[in-house]
Amino acid sequence: MLGHDNNDAPRLQAMVVQACAEQQPLRVVGQASKARWLPPMSDAAQMLSVSEHVGIEHYAPDELVVTVRAGTPLAQLRSVLAAQQQMLAFDPPEFDQLGTVGGAVASGLAGPARPWRGGVRDAVLGVELLNGMGERLSFGGQVMKNVAGYDLSRLQVGACGTLGVLLSVSLRLAPLPMVEATHRTSLASEPDAYAWLRRFAVGSLPVTALSFEPSLPDAPCYVRLSGPAAVVAAASVDLGPRVSDADLYWCSLRDQKHEFFGASEQMQELWRVSVPFGAADLALPYPTLVEWGGALRWVQLPHEHDPRELLTRVQTLGGHARRFGGGQGLGPIVPAAGQAVLQRLQAAFDSQHILNPGLDVHAN
Repeated sequence: MLGHDNNDAPRLQAMVVQACAEQQPLRVVGQASKARWLPPMSDAAQMLSVSEHVGIEHYAPDELVVTVRAGTPLAQLRSVLAAQQQMLAFDPPEFDQLGTVGGAVASGLAGPARPWRGGVRDAVLGVELLNGMGERLSFGGQVMKNVAGYDLSRLQVGACGTLGVLLSVSLRLAPLPMVEATHRTSLASEPDAYAWLRRFAVGSLPVTALSFEPSLPDAPCYVRLSGPAAVVAAASVDLGPRVSDADLYWCSLRDQKHEFFGASEQMQELWRVSVPFGAADLALPYPTLVEWGGALRWVQLPHEHDPRELLTRVQTLGGHARRFGGGQGLGPIVPAAGQAVLQRLQAAFDSQHILNPGLDVHAN
């Protein structure tokens, strides 16, 4: 079903076995589409790319499940699914069409529909991987009814390759919506905008994306509705004009092509802030972009600004924040109480600590 199909597992396994024997650190990547968020690779590390391990191993459109090799480009998988009127519900970013299935799972990044359609972890049914000793292991299954017991497969989501080299992933799919419509409106003040976001984020309308751009002169709010045509039409009343190029807009947020993300790292630091639905404005005088109905906020902080003020405000709201870029931005954010558990997991999966060293767990 894909133009290029190749089982590269034997070579990958041999490399991990040799690296374990020699205690050789490995930098595990797909197409390196997220390299700017990772720490620089150590001179001692050897690159282990899964980009040649591609292809669909199993696809059952009637059951809404697919098993695909980790190096498979997301763009190619999306094309195959779209032909069957199906999609990846968590809408992972592609980043210049370099993103791979393994990278999507390893990073745990999801698109604008995350609060309404679920995240990466919700879609993972099973995985096959190589642990740090080169052993080939399988967890979970290919259908929902086979997923039972300790769900070790979903531990791989957001682990950035520190718990294993992903070989293949089984994913739950979703039908493509019959109709989608995006509307744009501008509100008089930021309190009005956040009230508007709260109203639609938890309401009964068929919302699948909500954003707010308070840094622009007209502070636009966008809402995307998805579903049957009659339902979308009824819900669209009084939502403002319809956006004609809406797919480009939402993809620009998903893939960080929106002009907001173009600020030079020499001038600004980009921070990713996660807060509960309904949280108040951060009240910081810096450019901000709001996604997920207010639950995800991007903030551009000048380098001279002390981030402790931002962190304090975010923690007061019950959320967490981290710098995104400059060798940071990926990997799990774990409360201090859970770090010991994750460290034991890392020791169990990779006793020599050769898989992506430097991407250790972080406390929030």
